[in-house]
Formats: sequence, structure tokens, C-alpha cells
Amino acid sequence: MKTLVRTLEGKNSEIYQLHEGRRIKLADCIVNIELYEENRKIDILGGNPEIITHKIGITICNGCPEIDINNVGNVEIVTDIRNTKGYDERIYMLAIEPLSIEIGGDWVFELTDKNQINRLFAI
Repeated sequence: MKTLVRTLEGKNSEIYQLHEGRRIKLADCIVNIELYEENRKIDILGGNPEIITHKIGITICNGCPEIDINNVGNVEIVTDIRNTKGYDERIYMLAIEPLSIEIGGDWVFELTDKNQINRLFAI
């Protein structure tokens, strides 16, 4: 079962293209980060343990109409997130996999870096 734990709204968000060691700003964007918990029960002899995994979905709202994301390649998303102490914390998301790209609609990515996933769950 997949459960939405929390949604974080990014501020001052930007999307970059990573190409041949260069970082090229493509556009400013609106980013929402959704923190999910996924519970799975595994049947094994002598018990029924539950495995909990954390996943993070990143949505770029309304995409960036001026960019053809299918021709961009590797991207990085940079955004500021308000932490529990009330300060904005800059987050760089490199290890992202596209899940759904709608031209003129939302772009959805999944964060795959375990260290960043743990860091965002701690905010």
C-alpha cells in the first residue's frame, strides 16, 4: 500500500540540463515534492514481516512549455524547501528518473538517491 506522508512546496525552483560536464539553466519552474511510504508484506516461513520503503515523487507543475524535455537528456532540479527550523534549505536533485511527461502538463519524476530521500524525510 502506498501512502502520501507529506507534500513539500519548493520555492525559487529551477531546472537545469546536464550536458558534457556543463550545467545549463533551462527555466524557472514550480516544484512540489511528495513523500510516500510504501508498505509490503512478505510471506515467509514463521512470520509475515512488513517492509517499509520511502519514495519521493517530484512534480514540475505545468511543465515548462518552452522546453522539449524529451530532447534534453539528464536534468537537475534545484529548489528551496522550508525546514522545521523555519529556514529555507537549498536542495539539489540529480538522481531523478522521469515517470510521466505531459507536454503542456505536469512533469513527474522519482528521486532515486537514498541519501537525499532520507534528508527530505528529515525536513
